[in-house]
Amino acid sequence: MRILVTEGMYKHSLAVVRALGSLNHHVELIDTRWSSGVARYSKYCRKVHVIERINKEDEFIAFLIDILKREKFDLVIPVGFPVVKWIAFAQEEIKKYTGVFLPDFATLELLEDKKSCLQLANKLGIPVPLTQYPTSFESAVEGIENYRYPLVIKAIHEQGSNLVDYVFSADEFCSKYKSLMDKQNAEDEEPLPMIQQYLPGKSRGYFGLYKDGHCLQYFMHERLMTYPLSGGSSVLALSIEDNVIRQYGHKILAETQYTGLAMVEFKDDADGVPHVVEVNPKLWGSFDLSLASGVNFLDKLIQTVNGKKITNETYEKGLIFSWFFDDGWKSAIESKTFLSEVFLILIGKYKTNINWSDISSSSRLFWAFCKKSSVR
Repeated sequence: MRILVTEGMYKHSLAVVRALGSLNHHVELIDTRWSSGVARYSKYCRKVHVIERINKEDEFIAFLIDILKREKFDLVIPVGFPVVKWIAFAQEEIKKYTGVFLPDFATLELLEDKKSCLQLANKLGIPVPLTQYPTSFESAVEGIENYRYPLVIKAIHEQGSNLVDYVFSADEFCSKYKSLMDKQNAEDEEPLPMIQQYLPGKSRGYFGLYKDGHCLQYFMHERLMTYPLSGGSSVLALSIEDNVIRQYGHKILAETQYTGLAMVEFKDDADGVPHVVEVNPKLWGSFDLSLASGVNFLDKLIQTVNGKKITNETYEKGLIFSWFFDDGWKSAIESKTFLSEVFLILIGKYKTNINWSDISSSSRLFWAFCKKSSVR
């Protein structure tokens, strides 16, 4: 198949290009001129369509449709959330020129909105963190002395970056809440950041490929380390199996008749009870781990698009993947595990996205790591 991947700047963009190219699909990429991503250097990337920026919906969709009109593609696979949302909204027009495998826009909006998502989970009997949704800065600070610290403040909608912060005392609440408010795009009239109970336990994810609410393939992982350490994207993760989060994750995606790829994120409380934190209705950042564990979700997605019946495959549990050469080294320095992680990578205990069979992208990734770490 001829497949167009929409962004090359994310760490899992490289995994996407490799996963498709290794199956002999013709893969092309949309990327910005100054992107720091290395997906464009993979031997599997046949061509890069350069756009100046990917931050304006109308501009991007017009650019995409122009490509689709000029060149034949069988499928478009979006990577980052803003583009997933834009393509979902315009998918009826886009489907005139190529294939798309995404939820309808209403379902996507429901799940990416953390307030409506948590309300749905609560309705389904799934534990969720205690959460408040202030309507003004004044209402946010009204209970400042009564809040139980630490707590989490986060944007209700994803805006291309993870807008979240942690508050450890009443003294720092106002400044941190106001700072997060300012980071939000005021032009979009975003709701104010939510205030949420901090859960101290494990962070785990349920990942699935769904069609009309039916699970075609699932996978689960546990985050061992994030960047930043206080909470962020995975830089060290472990493949696991957990029946509780599988049941909870499936409940949400089945209830919404979901179609496409999605991640349901969980955090345990002090007693080890998993709570739904959010749903990311898109391809996940730790996609490398599922590939290394024996499941190529994109292969299964393509088979589904082509009308083939697929079965849920088992995967290797207990496999650890490190994104050391992306941001993992920063967390390793902060946690004082730098040398031990290097050793575990060298002896093959940890898998990484350095793949010397794809020498061009791997050397670029390694060179970028060397430059960044030497500057630090």
